[in-house]
Amino acid sequence: MDLSPFTTASEWAQLIKSGRVRSREVLELYLARIGEFNPTINAVVWLDTEEARSRADAADKAVADGAQLGPLHGVPMTVKEAFDISGAPSTWGSPSLRINIASLDADVVKKLTGAGAVIVGKTNVPEWLSDWQSFNDVYGTTNNPWDETRVPGGSSGGSAAAVSAGLIACEYGSDIAGSIRGPAHFCGIYGHKTTCGIVSQAGHSPPGITLEPDIAAVGPMARSAADLELLLRATVGPSGQAMNAWTLSLPECGKNKLAEFRVGIVEDDANFPIDAEVKDVLAELYDQIEQSGAAVTRNLNLGFDSTEVMNLFGQMRYAATASGQEDAAYQNNVAALKTTADGPLDFRKRYLLGTTMPHYVWHQINERREVLRQHWNAAFAEYDLVLCPAAMTVAFPHDHEGERADRKVWVNGNRLPGVDQTFWAGICGFFHLPATVAPVGLAPDGLPVGVQIVGQLYDDLTCIKFAELVGELSEEAFIPPRYVETQDTKTCEQIQTS
Repeated sequence: MDLSPFTTASEWAQLIKSGRVRSREVLELYLARIGEFNPTINAVVWLDTEEARSRADAADKAVADGAQLGPLHGVPMTVKEAFDISGAPSTWGSPSLRINIASLDADVVKKLTGAGAVIVGKTNVPEWLSDWQSFNDVYGTTNNPWDETRVPGGSSGGSAAAVSAGLIACEYGSDIAGSIRGPAHFCGIYGHKTTCGIVSQAGHSPPGITLEPDIAAVGPMARSAADLELLLRATVGPSGQAMNAWTLSLPECGKNKLAEFRVGIVEDDANFPIDAEVKDVLAELYDQIEQSGAAVTRNLNLGFDSTEVMNLFGQMRYAATASGQEDAAYQNNVAALKTTADGPLDFRKRYLLGTTMPHYVWHQINERREVLRQHWNAAFAEYDLVLCPAAMTVAFPHDHEGERADRKVWVNGNRLPGVDQTFWAGICGFFHLPATVAPVGLAPDGLPVGVQIVGQLYDDLTCIKFAELVGELSEEAFIPPRYVETQDTKTCEQIQTS
C-alpha cells in the first residue's frame, strides 16, 4: 500500500496494530522526510535515530507476537525541545544550557512511550520559550512551511512546522501565552491547550525548577482533532505518587452535530484588533456554523475590560516564569522598574512587575482573577463553547532585530506591538481554561487561519469534538503547497529496499 506522510496519527495507529503497515516502515518514511525537508525549515533539532528504529522494531515484534498494544502503538512522533528525554539535551534554546543533558524522561514522555509511541526526536523553540517566533543561538531559526520568510510561531514553533510539513505524525507542545495555539494557527494544524493541571508538566522545566508554573499547560499538536483526543487520553491524569491516590475522568462531549451546540463568538476587540484577512476567514466560518443549525450569538461581549485582563495576565505570566531568575537578575529588574514608575503599563512594565512581584500582590491579582472568572462562568451558563481568534494576524515575517518588546506587526495597515498577539491566548489561558485551535481557511495570501475554541474548565473533549466538526466544513487539506507538490508516497516494498 502507499504511505503518505500526511496520514494522521490515529490512522497510523490502526494500520500498525492491524499489521497492514509496520512501524519501522512508517519511521523510515518520516526519517526520509526529515532528511529531505528539515534543512529548509529547521523544525527538528535533535534525532535519536537508532533508538527510534529499535523501538519501532520492538513495536512490530509485539504486533507479530499478539501482545497487548497501546493506543499509540508504533506511531512515530516528536516532542518539543523543552521536554526532558533521558540522555538528550534540554537547552530551552539557551546557550547557557547547551550542555544540559536530561537524566530522566518527562512525565509526558513516559506516558507517550507507555502508550506505544516511538519518539524520534525534538523540535525547535525560542530561547527560554519566550517568543512567538522560534529562533535561538543553539539551533538557529525555524521557518514556516507555508512561507519560509515567515515565522511558524512560538514557542512550539518547531512542533507546528514539523507536523505541518509532514516531517512527523504528531507532536506534544506546551503553552502559557499561546505557545501551542499561535503556531497551530500560523501553520494550519490542530493544537490543544489543556485545562491547567490535567497533564503533568514534570520534566518540562529548566534545571533546578520543579514546581509547575501558574497558567502554563502542556498539550498535543497534530493533523486532526481525532489525533488531539488520542494524545490527550494517553497523557491526561496524575503522575508520580498522585497515581496512588486519585484518577481523572474528563467529561465526554455528548454532542455529535454542530446543530447541537450553543456557541458564543467574540469576533474582535477594540484594544487588540484582528487584521481583516483573518477576520474575513473567521466570519465565513461563523456563517457556516450558524447555517449548520447551531445556536449562535455573534459579537459576544464577555463583560470585562480587555486592557485590564491583558495587564493582569502579563504580570501573572511573568511572575509564573520568574522562579528561575538569579538574584542579580532580580535586583536588575527591581532597579529597572523604578525607572519606569511613571511610564505606561506596556510589555516592559508588565514584565518588570511580574518578575519582581511581592507575594501579597500576587494574591491580590489572583483574587481579581477569580472575580473576573465569573464573566466566563456566566458565558458558559448560556453557551457550550466560546469562539474567538487565535491571533491578530496570519504568520508574520521573521523579525530578530532589537528587543521583543519593540517589534511590531501590521494590523489593518497599522504597526502594532507584536506582543499584543498574546491577548487572544491570555483571554482564556489566564483563567486556566482549555482551548483548541483548528485550521479553518486560507487568507488571500495563502496563509492558514485557525479558530480558537474555548471551553469551561475540564471540557477539553468538548473543545476537541467541536474542532473535529468544524474540520468537516472545509475541503482544504491544509498541506503547504511546496510539500504537497513534492510529497513522495512510497510503497512498503520501496521503503524496505531503500
